Amino acid sequence: MTCRDGKAFFIFLAVVTVIPQKSVQWDPDAGIVTSWTKYPRVTVNVSSSSGTSDPRSVVDDNDNTMWVSGSCLPSGFVGDPELNLFHGLCDNNNLCSVSNSPDIYKATDGNPSYTVATINPGQDSSEAKLVISLPQPEVLMFLTVWGIYNHGTTKMSLFDSNNIRRDTRLLVSPDSYKQISLTNISYAVAKIEFNSSQQFQIKEVAALGSKGCIAKLTLDLGDTRMIQTIRSRHWAGHNTASALKLKISEFGNSWISVDLDPNAVNAVVTRLSSLTRGRFIAFEYHLYPKSYNKVYLWEVDAWDENSIWGAKIPPKPQQYTMRSLLGVNGIWGWGNNKYSSSLQQGEGPTLYNAVASHARNYHNMDWDVLDPDNDPEYSEMGEGRGTNAKSWLNWDTEYRAWKTANLKVDVSVQFSNFQQSRWDNLNASAFNYGKEFAKHFGSAAGNNLVDAVEVGNEPWSYDAAFYKDLLRSMSAGIRSVDSQIKVLPGAFQAHEKRSSRNYIGTRIDAPIANNVSVINFHTYSYVSSYTGARMGVHPEHPESSFNSLTNMMRWRDVNLPSHPVWVTEWGWDAPSGTEACTFPECVTETAQAIYGLRGLLILSRNAVDRVTWFFYANTQCDHLYCRSGLTGSPTTGFIKRPVFHAFKALLDFLGDYYFQYALNESQESYIYLFGEKVHNQKPFDEEVKVRGAKYMILWKPEALEDGGSTPLFYVFPHGTNPVHAVKFTGTNVPYVTEPLQYQSDIQGKLTLTITSYPVLIELSHSPVAPVVGF
Repeated sequence: MTCRDGKAFFIFLAVVTVIPQKSVQWDPDAGIVTSWTKYPRVTVNVSSSSGTSDPRSVVDDNDNTMWVSGSCLPSGFVGDPELNLFHGLCDNNNLCSVSNSPDIYKATDGNPSYTVATINPGQDSSEAKLVISLPQPEVLMFLTVWGIYNHGTTKMSLFDSNNIRRDTRLLVSPDSYKQISLTNISYAVAKIEFNSSQQFQIKEVAALGSKGCIAKLTLDLGDTRMIQTIRSRHWAGHNTASALKLKISEFGNSWISVDLDPNAVNAVVTRLSSLTRGRFIAFEYHLYPKSYNKVYLWEVDAWDENSIWGAKIPPKPQQYTMRSLLGVNGIWGWGNNKYSSSLQQGEGPTLYNAVASHARNYHNMDWDVLDPDNDPEYSEMGEGRGTNAKSWLNWDTEYRAWKTANLKVDVSVQFSNFQQSRWDNLNASAFNYGKEFAKHFGSAAGNNLVDAVEVGNEPWSYDAAFYKDLLRSMSAGIRSVDSQIKVLPGAFQAHEKRSSRNYIGTRIDAPIANNVSVINFHTYSYVSSYTGARMGVHPEHPESSFNSLTNMMRWRDVNLPSHPVWVTEWGWDAPSGTEACTFPECVTETAQAIYGLRGLLILSRNAVDRVTWFFYANTQCDHLYCRSGLTGSPTTGFIKRPVFHAFKALLDFLGDYYFQYALNESQESYIYLFGEKVHNQKPFDEEVKVRGAKYMILWKPEALEDGGSTPLFYVFPHGTNPVHAVKFTGTNVPYVTEPLQYQSDIQGKLTLTITSYPVLIELSHSPVAPVVGF
């Protein structure tokens, strides 16, 4: 699909007139929240490693390098005292008795290759004998013995807890130096006994208990840390492990344990039920009992309760009305296969302008030029003779219809259909394209049809250095003729360096930033499941990728503090009628509408300047992002979906008002105030904030399917009264009246049950005292 290629949560940057910046020291990694596992004092300890496998590969910030365990079977477990039940038992005379031996400890020293214990007949006996008792009887998965039996037959016997001989094996000279093993012993073994009339030698006795084979890697963070989020790529390999436990401890003696899926191929984010003090993080793999079986661990990160996103951005009064914030992503013709100027009222741009103040178009560069080094020939296009690539195309006709519908036009130039190698003269060609675009569509020298232009949508297939040159040259070409049109780079993210193809720190630097004036961001709301699958969730989920805006805001505040932020893609996929949505990222249609409302409210409190929903309509395809439309697909007649109705209803109430303050953002409730624009942003107490608000909106920040509720008892300041309330439903009937239990006295007390469906309350104020600061 030309307009979408593998989504995530990402960012762009733009330009109006170049905004002078305060002198700042550029930090490409300003958005990163450092994982506890990436600090210098971190060490890694393992039960075993294979060959040259480096345990520190799990903290090298690379998901494609890994630690490989040693093989437990047939003999790798022998040297591990945590696995080998007989390890070191002959260091203890109470557990190991022998007729006569100068070096009996070597029989259980974990070294079958280089040490050997010699057992001689006793001085008062003609029998050579060795008995090794387990501290307590154990069911053995695997028992193995190495010895030398050149002087006669040696009888090996196993006894159960009642001292009954259960198994016997005769060991003779051909068995010498061989590993002799018994498997899946069904009874609890209390001891093993060796008897011979002649001298014999034991190189090693070893056994696995019922726990079987375990491979363990432990990180020592060096200091006690507050931990709630662990990200791990812990795929053990194909059919290698039956179970995996994640363990956390502060002192290494008492552990919190969480089950993980060893078959999860992708990275998994695990959120503990509560914030936990921890210094040690262990991964304990339970291996299938197969010879030469090994497991892998690829990468481990850990953070506090704020996860990879860091602390939440403090809310700020909004400078734009709700109506001017919200826009929609569209395409040429809005799915009608003809110019928007040919559409009827209520179609295309005049359908979506009911909820959108601006529209973003995926403007394919290969519609303009046959080769990226060609001139797009916009002047010819303006005369009706098409572009260099499409003889029928006239962007003026399309964009003029959008402008006539009162939609500001944001053009996202997509050039990824051209491979890097197609650019023969990158700098000159990119400069010329930018210059010709601004000269034709911009306000300074052109027809003023385009408000903003993005240099790439998600140009991650281009190398960082190549893209930097392209952005530098194309933005310079635009700036050479127009200082007003906004210039945006492609979409990137600021929270994860390992994703280098879309990491802003490698794509935007200080010199390039001189040509941009708006930071533009894509965000979707996903978490990873137990199996590593990506899942769609509510926007307030503490692990949701919707929170990645926090990292970009932090990056902006350090590097480009005067730049506004646009969120040019966000949304949820959901089924609609016959248009199924079968991916794990899909939510229900009701959830799409309710999460859309809550997401819009949250974005408004983050002081972004634009939010552009993806997508205008469902599309006739079968992959993610095909069911994110405000309306159904063309085959449905673009029927309005619940999310369309929800946005329309919210704007009917709040469209001409501004986000003012957040009274609460907790696990129990979110409570926001909307009203006239706040001009004085100094701190006010809650009474002043409430008395300056026109609306209060509140909801419980949880998944719709959880169905929880929280009783709210809110006391309004003197002179403020709730007069009307509606609850949004997420259906085609977007809201219903919400009854208010309100006790009016000197201070009015409101009783309300908060659910995940937002309730909007209209407030009235009697002139008891002046409200300052608004």
